[in-house]
Amino acid sequence: MIINIGDYVRIPSGDIFQVEEVIARWKRKIPLDGGGRVSPRLDLILNEKGFRGRTLRIAEYQCSYVQGMATCGG
Repeated sequence: MIINIGDYVRIPSGDIFQVEEVIARWKRKIPLDGGGRVSPRLDLILNEKGFRGRTLRIAEYQCSYVQGMATCGG
């Protein structure tokens, strides 16, 4: 899934937020095998604050992509 800054995503609770920052990184596969393999992962920083003013950070596989604000209402 290709996500850009400014796109909208739906998190598991059903709320829709705009993406403020996209972080690409490598994450180790658990459990580690002998080769020490890693997999690519995208973390999304959303434009709303969560509990106690903390930033909302979610992995791309935990949310679904919404094309634009017009599709958010329906």
